[in-house]
Amino acid sequence: MGKRVAIVGAGVSGLASIKCCLEEGLEPTCFERSDDLGGLWRFTEHVEEGRASLYESVVSNSCKEMSCYSDFPFPEDYPNYVPNSQFLEYLKMYANHFNLLKHIQFKTKVCSVTKCSDFTVSGQWEVVTLHKEKQESAIFDAVMVCTGFLTNPYLPLDSFPVLRSILGINAFKGQYFHSRQYKHPDIFKDKRVLVIGMGNSGTDIAVEASHLAKKVFLSTTGGAWVISRIFDSGYPWDMVFMTRFQNMLRNSLPTPIVTWLMARKINNWLNHANYGLMPDDRGEGIPDAWVSFLTISLMAEPSSLCQARLTLAPKMAQLIQDQLTKTQLKEFVLNDELPGRIITGKMFIRPSIKEVKENSVIFNNTSKEEPIDIIVFATGYTFAFPFLDESLVKVEDGQASLYKYIFPTNLQKSTLAIIGLIKPLGSMIPTGETQARWAVRVLKETGDHYIAREIKEKMQKPSQILQQFGLCYCKALQADYITYIDELLTYINAKPNLFSMLLMDPRLALTVLFGPCSPYQFRLTGPGKWEGARNAIMTQWDRTFKVTKVRVTQPISQLPLMKIRLIARKGFASLHLVAYMENPVSKHRLMERSTVWMQAQDSNTVESGKSELLGQ
Repeated sequence: MGKRVAIVGAGVSGLASIKCCLEEGLEPTCFERSDDLGGLWRFTEHVEEGRASLYESVVSNSCKEMSCYSDFPFPEDYPNYVPNSQFLEYLKMYANHFNLLKHIQFKTKVCSVTKCSDFTVSGQWEVVTLHKEKQESAIFDAVMVCTGFLTNPYLPLDSFPVLRSILGINAFKGQYFHSRQYKHPDIFKDKRVLVIGMGNSGTDIAVEASHLAKKVFLSTTGGAWVISRIFDSGYPWDMVFMTRFQNMLRNSLPTPIVTWLMARKINNWLNHANYGLMPDDRGEGIPDAWVSFLTISLMAEPSSLCQARLTLAPKMAQLIQDQLTKTQLKEFVLNDELPGRIITGKMFIRPSIKEVKENSVIFNNTSKEEPIDIIVFATGYTFAFPFLDESLVKVEDGQASLYKYIFPTNLQKSTLAIIGLIKPLGSMIPTGETQARWAVRVLKETGDHYIAREIKEKMQKPSQILQQFGLCYCKALQADYITYIDELLTYINAKPNLFSMLLMDPRLALTVLFGPCSPYQFRLTGPGKWEGARNAIMTQWDRTFKVTKVRVTQPISQLPLMKIRLIARKGFASLHLVAYMENPVSKHRLMERSTVWMQAQDSNTVESGKSELLGQ
């Protein structure tokens, strides 16, 4: 009989944890306080205590190929960015496919999780639950907490300017609530709305309100980087951005340089300064320091070159060090409509609030009062574990004392795992699933020896030097998606080996390196290997465009262009489209089209171009 594992929560991480336990021969029992699975992705008209809440229009920020479970792709006919209703359907399909439902006890609240008296030896836990007003207690060999961090709204009324008045929050006679309470935009009809906080939820709510409200203000203290789900050439943003090659390249460059380059790229789509969106921490000035250093290095006289470098290097180093603290990565805000709503005057970006009055607010950059009917606090969440003793998981300044964001650092036996308490720059589903795969293998061994030694060594090491290369993940719970998952995969011998893959299957190796780092890569080898992983990787773009490329049109040339060759002639480059054709008629048509284009070139170039084409 396998060890018994209690799992708290039947959301995306909870379902993955159940499956991982079954794969390792453990006996999972999942406790879900609501009457259905899905967690965050299950929309209800009313907010439920202890469960994440979402509004009806929520759509995933990560595309389906990047946000699925690693061995269970989304259906081909699903849109690339999935509405919450279809996301819930997918989770139910996953649970049914792997027969997970029989391991879930619905309408069961976990009241407490405490150590057994012999915990130092057994590592066991006593779990007290409440079901239909009946309390029960059971002993488990391990516990996996999968409750997430979007259940406790952060409502900063104590620091809100309205409290400077005698009446406190009651001074404002309009309506105010946290974004957690928001469900539909109807409440904003013909109202003057203020949304405080420019995260994904705040921006979504402000954009939705702008379709019905009389006037909408979005207040932000530090700005934000806004990007569209639709990236270069119409590709999903994360399938372009999240590749192993690009991640390796980013991590080899100094942090300020990476931040500066990303800012330039994002500003190519939307100049944030022109829209009042520019983040405060954006790493300006760093490229100038590098340019100055290189300029002096190249232009100084040989006799004074060394001295010039020595003079400038410390100043540049200090500048970079100062800027490192200001280039922390701010979470991207994904919204496709925001620029259009701003440029058409449907909503307005404003700084932080200076004062709130009975029916109006005053922003920091002006003395003008703006009438307001509704205030929405999109100010984020705090997290806590009310069923755990505070000494087990210490939460300070939005951080939890967790080894690899999973295991508490102060336990003699690592038989308690927190799954999904992380904010990667990538999808949460494959991240939580990979956490569960490693955690289950540790729990299977009673969390002994290896992991305990690792934690002890980490705690004895001095604090790490501020990160200087790649993106700076200094905010609470942030992590580099690919680097973090690869680290966990290494622990279970499941990380793809690109070198051996290049010898055995070079096409797959190049796709893994340069293509999207989709979750299927995490099942190519090692424990839990999925035989369909290779095919899923090689066909991921087909599934991406199957739902969008529903109207097939003839290409402009009416010919299948297979190759682009750069031909240099007489000091300039002419770009010729070269097609490999067996049909002489097709060759003749291509020749005619090419000749028309090349008439502007000199006769020698035309003749050489014809020869190049006919030679194919």
